[in-house]
Amino acid sequence: MAQRKKPSKRKQKVTIPLILLFLAVVATGLIFGEERVNLGLPDFNQLASLAGLTPAKPSPTVSSGTSDTEVHVIDVGQGDAMLIRQGDQFALIDAGVPQSAEKLVNYLKAAGVQKLSCVIMTHAHADHIGGMPQVLEAFPTDRFMLPDFTVSEVPTTRIFEKTMDALEAQPNCQVETAKVGTEIPLGEGTITIVGAGVKSDGQNNSSVCTRFVAPGLRLLNTGDAEIKAEQALVASGAELSADVFKAGHHGSTTSNTQELLTAASPRYIAISCGLNNDYGHPHAEIVERFEALGAQITRTDQQGSIVYSVEESGITVRTER
Repeated sequence: MAQRKKPSKRKQKVTIPLILLFLAVVATGLIFGEERVNLGLPDFNQLASLAGLTPAKPSPTVSSGTSDTEVHVIDVGQGDAMLIRQGDQFALIDAGVPQSAEKLVNYLKAAGVQKLSCVIMTHAHADHIGGMPQVLEAFPTDRFMLPDFTVSEVPTTRIFEKTMDALEAQPNCQVETAKVGTEIPLGEGTITIVGAGVKSDGQNNSSVCTRFVAPGLRLLNTGDAEIKAEQALVASGAELSADVFKAGHHGSTTSNTQELLTAASPRYIAISCGLNNDYGHPHAEIVERFEALGAQITRTDQQGSIVYSVEESGITVRTER
């Protein structure tokens, strides 16, 4: 039998310092806690690869596994998809772009989804319902909330038709049109429809606006609602205060009015957008507006999927990268 070749001294000299550097980075993570600290150092997989170790495969979910309440802002490129878990029940708001459909379904499975208690379509644009047919094919769904098509034209796009076909194939799913005041129980929490859109051109202002409240966490999601719909939402007197706000319309200047932000007064803001997207989202003016609030801003284009979870110490933020 041929003898195993010993690693060269040169390789050993390279490997040992890299392992020591890896241990230093791990120690730094322990010192600074769970929030990411950008030190300009290689990540775990880069260090492991350089050190001759087998890099770990990235997890499709960054769930803590210890919280009863989690909000996942899923990285679906230039689109929106949000998973809410309370106890053993799940709700999905929007389903990203068509190209992200497989990734979204895999993410939901990895997060423990076997059935969806509720799915909410904020509005019918392809960047919000692109993965909806595949989601409906993959998971039994108890309840499906449609936007109010009396305030916008009924879509005629192929992706909307495919979504409706997939919905018809769910015989036990309760399908309804969103109405202000509708409450959707989710474990110990409740999703309340606080806005059902206003009449205007296009689909954005028909966005279903929701507020989720569970012990330790309040969440506001306004889809792509623009200024007119946001003004109506604030004027309605609905309770809009939130710990977490999913930035309206991917952080566009068409949305995210100061009036809405004042009413919500969030401590955390999640921006769902694609890397180097053609729209320039999020717009610099809006990012500055968010920063003026003093809120912690997290972006899917920079940090991947985001998870807000309720822990004993309060709300914890985890990111995919």
